[in-house]
This record gives sequence, C-alpha cells and structure tokens, in this order.
Amino acid sequence: RGQRQMGIRDRETTDLKAVIHRSAREYADRPAVSILRGKTMQTHTYSQLGLDVEALGSELFHRGVQGQKVALLGENSYEWIVVMFAVMNGMNVLVPVDKELSVEGMRHVLVDSGATVLFCSPKYAARLPEMCEGTGVQTTCRLDTELDQWISAGNALLAGGYRAFSEKAIDVEETTAIFY
Repeated sequence: RGQRQMGIRDRETTDLKAVIHRSAREYADRPAVSILRGKTMQTHTYSQLGLDVEALGSELFHRGVQGQKVALLGENSYEWIVVMFAVMNGMNVLVPVDKELSVEGMRHVLVDSGATVLFCSPKYAARLPEMCEGTGVQTTCRLDTELDQWISAGNALLAGGYRAFSEKAIDVEETTAIFY
C-alpha cells in the first residue's frame, strides 16, 4: 500500500467523506485505529485509514458497486472499519450483519435488505455458501484474503488517475446504513 497524496479537493467538513479526508490530512501520523491481534497491538494511522478507504471505495466504484446494499459480517477489526467507511462514502448502504445470528437469521438480513455484496471475516467464510443461498448476494469478499487485493486494485486505479469515487459528492439526505 504505497504512499500517495489523497487527490481530494479541500471542502468543508459537512459529511463523513470530508471527515475522513480532513482527519487523514490533519492527523496523518497519529493513531486512528489500534486493534489487538493475538498478543500484538496493530496501529493504523489516520493517513493509512484515509488511503485504504479511498482505495477500497475506488475499487468498489470501478466494479459498479454504487447505490447498492453492502453487507458486512465479522468481528471488530481495522478491515471492518475500512469497509464501513468505503461503503458509506461511496453512496452505498452498509448492512452490518449481527455475527450472533444463526445462518438462517443472517440469510434473512441479506434477503430483506437486498444486499448484493457481502464482506466477511474468515470466521464466517465456511458458512458463505449456505448463508448466501437464495439471496441477491452476487459478490463476496473475505476480509483476511481478498480485501488487500481489492485495496491494491483500488490503489492501481488511483495511480492511473481514476477519481470517480474521490470526486463523488455525498448526498447527506440519503440513507447510508441499515441496522437489523
């Protein structure tokens, strides 16, 4: 995940996307997220968070994920936070799936919400086929093995001048999350 400048125009902090960009610029090297993995504390800076959100958002946009319901299933993690911000800042609707639900309950959330994309942690990956059966989920992404690939693809798009996600204005009147 190389170093690059965020190609965002300065604007007032009126929406979540602007908050992420402003924080990445003003608090670049300060810790934004610290997560305990095993016995090791991993810390991610505001700059890294902003870059990862922009890269994932760009990859989602490039894949045509715009104005869709995007489900997210997993434990608290840095990856969960990146997905949340990228989805909500891309004019999609985040659908967090309660990890304590049964497979049937999870399937109900996916069907009822109309989710077309599902991000999930490795703990739930074995359940994906059963969970997604009969739903509208067309694309899945594992947070442990595939998310970095999506972020790398987004970084490549950005390096090539892709700015569709970066320049997409946020409609603050639109729904950005549905909680069950």
